[in-house]
Order: sequence, then structure tokens, then C-alpha cells
Amino acid sequence: MRLAALKKQATRAGARAKAFYDFYNAFTVACNTAKTNAESAVSTHATKVTDCETKITDATTAIDNAVVLCKRRRYQEALTALEDFTKEEQAATATSATEKTKYDGLATAAKKTDCRKDAETGVRPECAEGQCCGQANIYEGDGTR
Repeated sequence: MRLAALKKQATRAGARAKAFYDFYNAFTVACNTAKTNAESAVSTHATKVTDCETKITDATTAIDNAVVLCKRRRYQEALTALEDFTKEEQAATATSATEKTKYDGLATAAKKTDCRKDAETGVRPECAEGQCCGQANIYEGDGTR
């Protein structure tokens, strides 16, 4: 009888061992499948990340190019405005020089004109057009101009 009991215990131990083996074998297969799926997902996402990085790089380059283009346009507009201002300034300087020359000529002529009252008649001579020295605007001692 002893042999039958040992045989029965051996059969039970074998069945337990087979159950453990089946469980761990199935678990190992499931883990390997999950690992393969995870590696595939990582690979797919790595490709997507690379694509996104490429798109970001392209967008950054496009933004930088747009900024450079904008700066060039603004620089060109600034140069055009500076040229216009310079032309206007030169025209104003030329006009100013012309007017100064006219005024200096009138002032020189006015200095040569004697606008004082004549002592005998008490009458001030008429100033020529645009050649007044300003003497007519000064009050005399008797309160007249």
C-alpha cells in the first residue's frame, strides 16, 4: 500500500507542477505579447514624435523667414521714408536760403533808407514796398510815430 500512496502523491505533485508550468508559460507568453505590443507602440510614437519635431522645425524656420522678410520690408520702408525726408529737407533748405537772400536784400535796402521825419516839414517819407526799417513804428518824443 505504501507504493500506491507514493504513486498518488507523485501524480498529485506532477499535476501541480504541470498547473504551475501551464500558468507561468501562459503568463510568459502574455508578457512577451504585451512587451511586443509596447515596443510597437513606442516605435509608432517615436515616429510621430520625430514627425512632430520636423514640423516644429519647419514652422520655426518659416517664422524666422517671415520675421526676416518683415524686417526687410520695414527697413525698406524706413529707407524710403528717410529718402523722402532728406528730399523735403533739401527742398526746405533751398527755399530757406532763397528767402534769406531776398530778406537780406530788403534789409540792406531798408538800412539805406532814411525814414526819419524831415525837420523842416515834419513829414516822414514813404517807405518803398517791403523796405521799411521799422523807424515808423517807434514813438518819437512828442508821442507821434
